[in-house]
Amino acid sequence: MGLLKDIPGIYMLPFGTIQTMEGFGQKSISNLQAAIEASKQQPLHRLIFALGIRYVGETTAKTLAQASSHLLDFQQNP
Repeated sequence: MGLLKDIPGIYMLPFGTIQTMEGFGQKSISNLQAAIEASKQQPLHRLIFALGIRYVGETTAKTLAQASSHLLDFQQNP
């Protein structure tokens, strides 16, 4: 449907458009908005683990998160 181009786009979804789609009533939209807002409160290690990086399990993700203060600390420098 073209509503989601990339993962960060989930935080900019047009809920008004989604609500017009079949199967999405007000309750569904409220639940979707609540879930997206709740995802913003997850600790960094959960995000690192969710990326599915090979050999990075939950313990390694926690170690990496403790060694950094922000996700952008993992940004590759040219």
